[in-house]
Amino acid sequence: MTDREPMQLTPEEERLRQEIRAFAEITADPTFKSRLEQAFVSGAFADPEAQAVQWEQEQVSRPAGGQRWRWALVPALGILIGILVVLSQGPPWSLRSVTGVGGILVNGRAVSAADRDELTRTIGPEAHLQVPEGVEIQIVCRGVLLMEIMPGTEMTVPHAPRRWFKGTLRSWVHKGEILVKSGPKFPGQELLIQTAEGKIFLSGTTISVYKGDDFTCVCVLTGEARIGRDEENLDLIPGGMRKVMFGDGRPPLITEIASEHEQGLLLFEEKSKEVFQE
Repeated sequence: MTDREPMQLTPEEERLRQEIRAFAEITADPTFKSRLEQAFVSGAFADPEAQAVQWEQEQVSRPAGGQRWRWALVPALGILIGILVVLSQGPPWSLRSVTGVGGILVNGRAVSAADRDELTRTIGPEAHLQVPEGVEIQIVCRGVLLMEIMPGTEMTVPHAPRRWFKGTLRSWVHKGEILVKSGPKFPGQELLIQTAEGKIFLSGTTISVYKGDDFTCVCVLTGEARIGRDEENLDLIPGGMRKVMFGDGRPPLITEIASEHEQGLLLFEEKSKEVFQE
C-alpha cells in the first residue's frame, strides 16, 4: 500500500518512462551534479529544455580531450530531465460525480455512466470525452481545477499539472458546454481552452464555455480571462461579462452575462463550494 497518488501519464511520457527503465544505471559526474543542484536552488532551472541545450553547447565547445565522456553526458542529461518531468507529475484527474444514464465515449470506447470504476480508470490527461444527452459529469484535479461537463459535450481533458515545471494546461471543446473553476493550487499555471472560433486563457477564475455550431460564448463569473481568436487578438474579460466569438467572420460581441447563464454559474459555484476542501 502507498499514500502516493497514481501517476496519469500522457502516451509520450509513458514511452519516456519505459525508455528510462531500459537504461543501465548511469552515474553523473560530481561537477555536473553540483551544477544541477545549484541551478535548482537558484531557480535557474525554470526551463529544463533550454538548460539542456546550454549545457550541451558548453560540452561541444570545450577542447577535444575527454570527448567520449562529454558526448555521453548529453543523453544522460536528457534522461535525467525526463525523470524529473515524470516525477514532477502533479495531482491526477479524478471523477467527482456523474448523473444520468447512458454511454460516455472515452477515447472512442463506450463506458456506462453507471460504471464509476471504469470511468475513473480511463478519464485522464488528454482523454477525449463525448458525453451524451442526459448525462453530466464532474472531474477534479485536487486543489487545482474543477470541470463540469454538460450533456451533449465533446471535449479533451487537459494535462494534469506539474509540481515543479508549471505552465499552460491545454483543453479542446469541440461542442457543448463546460464549466470551470480554479482552486487554491492553481496560481502559477494557466489553462488554455480552445474551440474552432478562438482561445480562452484562464489564470484563476470561474467561467463557462459554450461551443455552438458556429460560435463560442464565454461567460466569466469571477476573476478574469483573456479571450480572442488568437494570441494577438485577446480581450481581457472581467467577472460579470461575456464574449461571443463567431465563426463567420463577424466581429466578436462583448456584453454583460445573460441572467440565465449567470444563474447557471452561481448554481455551479454553490454545488462545488466544498470541492477543494475534500
